[in-house]
Amino acid sequence: MDKYILGLREDGFDLFHMIFMGFWQAGFAFGGLLFAGIGLLILLDFFSWRTSKHKYVTHGDIIGVRVGGMKKKDDDIAEDETEIDARLQKIAEEYAEKRKSGGGKISGFFGNIIGVVMVLLIFAVPVTFIGFGAYQMIDYYKVQDVGFRTKGTVVDHKRYSSTNSQSTYAAIFAYTDDKGRQWRAPDRVSSSKLKLQSGTQKTLIYDPRNPQHFYVDDYWYNMTTPTLFMGIGMIVLFFLTGGGGRIAERFSRSKQYTSAPQKKRNTQDYAGEMYYEAIEYITKDGTRIRTTTDSGSSSLLSKVPGTRVSIIADTRDPHKIRRQGMLWFWLALLIFIAPGAGFLFLAFHKGISPVFLLVFAVLALKKGGFIFKIWREYKALSPEEKDAKKDQFAIRRAERKDAHEQKPLLDKYDVRDRIRVYQAQCRISGLLTFMLASGLLIAGYYNYPEFFTMLFTTPQDILQIDLGKLKEKQTMALILSCIGALFMLLSLHSFKTSGKRFS
Repeated sequence: MDKYILGLREDGFDLFHMIFMGFWQAGFAFGGLLFAGIGLLILLDFFSWRTSKHKYVTHGDIIGVRVGGMKKKDDDIAEDETEIDARLQKIAEEYAEKRKSGGGKISGFFGNIIGVVMVLLIFAVPVTFIGFGAYQMIDYYKVQDVGFRTKGTVVDHKRYSSTNSQSTYAAIFAYTDDKGRQWRAPDRVSSSKLKLQSGTQKTLIYDPRNPQHFYVDDYWYNMTTPTLFMGIGMIVLFFLTGGGGRIAERFSRSKQYTSAPQKKRNTQDYAGEMYYEAIEYITKDGTRIRTTTDSGSSSLLSKVPGTRVSIIADTRDPHKIRRQGMLWFWLALLIFIAPGAGFLFLAFHKGISPVFLLVFAVLALKKGGFIFKIWREYKALSPEEKDAKKDQFAIRRAERKDAHEQKPLLDKYDVRDRIRVYQAQCRISGLLTFMLASGLLIAGYYNYPEFFTMLFTTPQDILQIDLGKLKEKQTMALILSCIGALFMLLSLHSFKTSGKRFS
C-alpha cells in the first residue's frame, strides 16, 4: 500500500512538473516574441531615421517644454464627467446599432467557454504555485510533529530526467529507524547539482508509520523552494487582482516642492505627465523653424530650456524632427532583443512541451479567426482604398502633431518643481533598483559561478564560451546577470541624478 501511495505521489509530481514546464515554456516563448518584436520595431524606426536620404543632422536650441497628461483642476471635474458620460452614451448607441445590423455579435457559447478556460489557465499558474508550496510546508510540519529523529548517511544519488532532458539529483540516505530496520530512500529535495556529497551525514526526521517518508532536519534546506513558490504565486496573484494599480496610486502621491515663493503655485501630482521639447533650429535653406518633438518622456532632465542639442530633421517636413543619440538603440538591444532572444532560446532549445502546444492551440482558436479576418479584409482592398487609408493615417498623424503644438508650455518655475520631485523619486528608485540588481546578480552567480570567476580573472575567455553547449541554468544565469548589470547601471545613474544641480 505504501509503495502504491508513493507511486501515485511520484506520478502526481511528474504530472505537475509537465504542466508547470508547459506553462513555463509558453510564458518564455510569448515573452520572448514580445520582447524581440518590440526591440526590432524600435531598431527599425531608429535606423529609418538615420538612413533615409530625406533626413539630415543639425543643431537646435530647446526654447521650452510642453506637457501632456497634466492633472485637471478641481473646477474642471464636473465638465469632464459630463463629457465622459456623453462619450459613453455615444459608444453604447453605436454598439447597439452594430448589434441590430449583425455586426459586433458575441462570439457564442464556444467562444465564451474558451474565454473562461483562458482566464482559469491564467489564474491557475499562481494558484498552482501557492498550492505546491503550501502542500510541502504542511507535509513538513506534519512529519516534524509526529516524526522520529535518526542519523542518515548519503550513500548514492538518484537522477531524475524531465521532459526537456534536464536532470536533477536527489541524495539517497541510508539510515536506521527506531525498530532497528535499515532503510535506503531518496531525499525529497532535488537540484540540478549535487548539494550533498557521498558520505555526508545529516539528522533525518522520518514518519514512523512510513519510515521512507523523511526530511533532512534543516528548515531552509527543505522550505526554500516552497517559500519561493508561494511568494511568487502570491505576488503574481496580487498583481492579477489589481494590486499593482493600488501600489501605483499609493506611491503617486509624491511630496511637492515649490521654487517660486513670490507667488502661490499649484502643488499637484506630476505622475503620468509626458514632456515634449519645443525646439528652434535653422533648416538647410536658412528658414528658422520652431516645432515640438513627437516623442516625449516622463523625465525633464534632458529637456531643460536653453540647452543646445543635436537633432535629425526631415527635408520633406521641417516640423518633423527627432533628437539624435544612441539611447533607443541600446534600449532596444539590451532591454528587449537580448532578453527576448534568451527567453526564446530557453523555451525551445530542449524541445516542445505538449502543454505548450495545448496553450498555443487555445490561443489560435481564440484569436486566430479574428487575425485572419483582418488580413483577408486588408488583402481585399483595392489600390485606391489602400491609398485612402494611408491618407487617413497621414491626417491622424498631422492631428497628433497639432495636438502636441497645443499642449501647455511650462515656465521655469514649473520645470524646477518637476525636476526636484523627480530627483527625490530617483533616490527611492535608485535604492529599489540597486536591490533588484543585486538579487539578479546573486541569482546569476549561484547558477553559473564559473562565469563570474572567468569574468574577474580571465575576461578574454568569455568570448570563447560555446552558447550551444550551455546548460539551461547557465543560460538563465547569463540572462539574469546581463539584466542585473543593466539595472545596476540604472541604479548608479539614479543616484547620480538625485544629487545633480540644475540652474
